Amino acid sequence: MKENQKIMASGKLTSADYRRHNNYHMKKVKLFYFLAAFALFFFVSFQSLEGPLLFSVIFTAIVSFLLAGIMVLFLIIMINFRATREYKKNIPLQNEAVYTFRPGNIHQKTKNATNRFKWSDLMAVHEHKDMFQLYLSKQNAMIVPKWFFQSEDDVQAFKTMVKNQSNTKQIKLRKEKQA
Repeated sequence: MKENQKIMASGKLTSADYRRHNNYHMKKVKLFYFLAAFALFFFVSFQSLEGPLLFSVIFTAIVSFLLAGIMVLFLIIMINFRATREYKKNIPLQNEAVYTFRPGNIHQKTKNATNRFKWSDLMAVHEHKDMFQLYLSKQNAMIVPKWFFQSEDDVQAFKTMVKNQSNTKQIKLRKEKQA
């Protein structure tokens, strides 16, 4: 990678992008919610059943799995509802953003603000099939959908830059596809 190489990414974050970001961000919460609901339903249901032990365990597990799944589905609907409402109320989030990634820093320019970050400011970088999340804190992330980049080569160059420049241990990039 060239020392002065810069990678540009720009676009307007859509409501769908923001909902996907929130679902990715809440992944562990959804898993915990499912496991807790499953355990609770299993315990309550198992206590009330009588009959052969194997039948009771299998029946209780199936019912608990279905009920916990319904609870997680409800949670996903609520996350999407909250994210859509948050997106509509947050006007700066809807403005076009231009990101310039250089080996020394990250430059974010929007309609009303310009921000500069060092790579060392990032706590975590997560790649998903359709976006990158660059976390500045546990709750604050720069959301960079892959369609913001001009080409697949820019996406690959960005991934290389993240590996080389970011000093956080929390880098989760997707594996390269083998040809």
